[in-house]
Amino acid sequence: MALTTHARSGRPARAKATFTLATDLLAEVKKAARDEESSSTAFVAEAIREKLDRMEAERRHTLLEQASRDPLFLEDVESVQRDFVGSELPPRRPRRGNR
Repeated sequence: MALTTHARSGRPARAKATFTLATDLLAEVKKAARDEESSSTAFVAEAIREKLDRMEAERRHTLLEQASRDPLFLEDVESVQRDFVGSELPPRRPRRGNR
């Protein structure tokens, strides 16, 4: 997802949102934000970002698992590997005198 930035500051664009949270959860958020010397907004934004990142990682993991069982995908991988056999560059020799 592309990040939209504010034209003047170059910082990510922001929008207000309203969420309803259980009273005890909101109290925990406020306490945790204070403990981290952060704002509640920053704390919640970071928590949401971390959750979205985990969800994306899980989605990619699932796709890779599915691909690992797909005969056509595996055939493509083997074909590419065969195409590159012998294309490795020889190891570089260290230069002498330039340390």
